[in-house]
Amino acid sequence: MAVLGPSEARRLTICDWLTANGINPNAVPLHSNLHVDTKPNGDRVICYQVFVTEEGRPVAAYSSKAIRVDREAPLVVEPPETWPA
Repeated sequence: MAVLGPSEARRLTICDWLTANGINPNAVPLHSNLHVDTKPNGDRVICYQVFVTEEGRPVAAYSSKAIRVDREAPLVVEPPETWPA
């Protein structure tokens, strides 16, 4: 069974939002754990994952799945109104 991603319009909206927050949307997997979190000091951050790359290509683990690492970026621009649905 195929796992469906967001519609093209929604994907582009998310990409624009990531870019506005200083995140390269091309580095974020389509099915990344993408969410906004509030730190104990009140700062809001975007939590996301990126592929580990070597020479521009994702590095695969023994399972042949690309390795991902967690990242955070300050929330500068609020998420789209339709967030997170």
